[in-house]
Amino acid sequence: MGLDIIVYSKEKKELFSFRAGGYSFFHRFRSFIVNSVGNIKDKKIRVLFLDFLSHSDCEGKFCFTKCKKLLKGFESYEFKEQLFFEYLNDENKYLLESLEDWKKGLKLAVKHKGYLIFC
Repeated sequence: MGLDIIVYSKEKKELFSFRAGGYSFFHRFRSFIVNSVGNIKDKKIRVLFLDFLSHSDCEGKFCFTKCKKLLKGFESYEFKEQLFFEYLNDENKYLLESLEDWKKGLKLAVKHKGYLIFC
C-alpha cells in the first residue's frame, strides 16, 4: 500500500501520475517539508504550505489554486535556501527526487487549470 498522485486537466484528462511512496515514506517527506518550512522566517511563505501539511495523506484533491500556492512555496528562494543548508546530501537524495515529482505535478495542474488527486 502507498500513496499515488494523479494530475488531471480541467477537462479530466490524465496528465501525469507518480508514486509518492508508502505511507511511512510520505510521512517522512512531509516531515522533511515541515523541517524546511519551520526555518523560514517569512510568514507569507510558510502559509503557502498549510494545505499540504494539513491534508489527509490517503484521499482528496487539490484544485489548481491550492496547487499554485504550494508550487509558489516550493519554488520560493527561502524554501530552496533551507533545502540547500539542511538536506542537500546523498542520504536525502530520494526526498529531493520526490520533491521534483511533486513540482512537476503541481506545474501541470496549474498550467492546465486542473487538479491533483491523492489516492
